[in-house]
Amino acid sequence: MPRYVTLDHWRGLAALAVVIFHAFDPWTRHPAPAGLNGLSALMSKGYLGVHLFFVISGYCVAQLALRELRSGRDVVGFLGHRFLRIFPPYWVACFVAAALCLAALPFNHAALFNSPSAIGALPNSVAALLRHTFLADNFLGRPGYLLVAWTLSWELFFYLIAATLVWLGLRFGTAAAMGLGLLVALSGTIPPVVATMPPLAGWAEFMCGACLLAALVATQERRTTWLWLGAIVILGLAEFVQTRRIGTLGFAAIFTLALFRLHRHDRRLGALSALRWLGALGAMSYSVYLVHAPFVSATRNLSGRLISSGNHMFLVAILLSILAGLAASYLFFRWIESPLEHWRKSLVRSRLLSPSTL
Repeated sequence: MPRYVTLDHWRGLAALAVVIFHAFDPWTRHPAPAGLNGLSALMSKGYLGVHLFFVISGYCVAQLALRELRSGRDVVGFLGHRFLRIFPPYWVACFVAAALCLAALPFNHAALFNSPSAIGALPNSVAALLRHTFLADNFLGRPGYLLVAWTLSWELFFYLIAATLVWLGLRFGTAAAMGLGLLVALSGTIPPVVATMPPLAGWAEFMCGACLLAALVATQERRTTWLWLGAIVILGLAEFVQTRRIGTLGFAAIFTLALFRLHRHDRRLGALSALRWLGALGAMSYSVYLVHAPFVSATRNLSGRLISSGNHMFLVAILLSILAGLAASYLFFRWIESPLEHWRKSLVRSRLLSPSTL
């Protein structure tokens, strides 16, 4: 498939929505000042950006998996590249958050090892350190070191399922792999199943993105798309039937169908100079996702010592925290994520890593 250019724009919008959601946290948990309730209510929907990410990630990883299937390669390289893409920037982000925690001690007078269960508290044992290091907290019912660590744990879960489906696809065909993936996704619409394994709810959204890729490939190859578009609709309806409301999966399904319709305008939309900043933000969205929260929280809390959250002027503190989070993310992208990506790809050029999916 040719590159879906505006996915970067949507990724940028999703990242910005999550940053704003975290910045407005005091006004989403407590009443906002009079006249700003509507703004606060709107910003409280920023968490939906996470579910845009899941759909986009499903599309991108399905595209990588399809390359593996068509090239006949096995899953080791696929998992190796995903590991190197996720973990090294995450580890550095944890060090950055720890350094910020240490720098904030004179201001907040909190204990260095505040609580083994508190987000952002330094690990107080080797076991906690290992859980944080390998994103295992979420699967053990504990909060991660970074605020967004739970979504990264889910992503790792998705990669393992995707690798299993690639393995099955190499042996039994792509249709069998997609069929099993959809069955697992349907199980993610059943509340008792999700209560036992919450990441399955995200897998259903992830599969919406995979079905989008399948529908676009079918369009390119002049085959019917109804099977894949129908699967997206069924996933959205399955949640509605279970819960009698449009939840995050229904939102993800509607977004996925909109992406399918907008694909025909992709090049024209991607060329709009007015949207170029969104594409740039999308290109560094992983950095935004990793490091924005500690800087947003630190800046907002520091400003909050001068301005009460019940004051209208607290909006200035919120806006400053958003700018601080985005600035820190840009520096992290330039100095950390980009060099690590060059290093990862250099391993392929030097043949130290298989020429799998980049």
